Amino acid sequence: MAGQGPDRLTERGDAPGGAAIWKQAERDLRIPLDSRRADPVLWERACRVARIAEHVAGFPELAAHRVDRAALIAAALYHDAGWAVQFRRGELERVELLTRPVNEPQRELAASLLEALPANVLSEGSRILAARAIRECNRKASQQVEAHILAEATNLDDIGPQAVWATARRHFAEAKGVDAMLEAWHRQQEYHYWEARLKECFRYPASRRLARRRLEAVERFMNDLRQCHRLEDIDELSAGPSPLRQVLADRP
Repeated sequence: MAGQGPDRLTERGDAPGGAAIWKQAERDLRIPLDSRRADPVLWERACRVARIAEHVAGFPELAAHRVDRAALIAAALYHDAGWAVQFRRGELERVELLTRPVNEPQRELAASLLEALPANVLSEGSRILAARAIRECNRKASQQVEAHILAEATNLDDIGPQAVWATARRHFAEAKGVDAMLEAWHRQQEYHYWEARLKECFRYPASRRLARRRLEAVERFMNDLRQCHRLEDIDELSAGPSPLRQVLADRP
């Protein structure tokens, strides 16, 4: 990976689950643009979720559980791989990657891709557990600890300034601009969407605390974006509000 890449995310000297699964996942998830470039959005998301899952597995609440770390990391790396499968089949455009929540058919595609990995990348037992974790991570009734941890990690990665990138991609794909993103954020705040997610989506107190800090960071980011996009900060450079600022300020 180039020197400007997310080194901490992708370094493999101590790669949990073994370096082979990380190398294979990178090949499967980096979407080629041409002979020299690739879209890293799926790969970066996978790396973040895998590293988060690694830390969640060390929570004191899980000390009594026997977690298959290789299976967990493989599931975390491949949980969104259905997007890559669909792209390579020509079923969606690159700009559509990660623009909506993963659905059950995509989870099945991801699990099937993982199950097809060779034994020198992931053992059969870990492949079975990892595929199950992908299939069950969205089911609250699941009894599999790897599925619980995977759900915790994906939910954590859905919150924070880094998650704004996926939101921006969705608006790009729909030919919408900054106003649309700000309006969507305003509606989420109005209906307490994120507060509901904090209450419902996390099993462990440490995850919920981190999610709240990440949400606060997003709120700061979106407030700054609103101020700059709608010129709410421009008054300090002029004698009074500009006409354009007044037009933008009238929006929600």
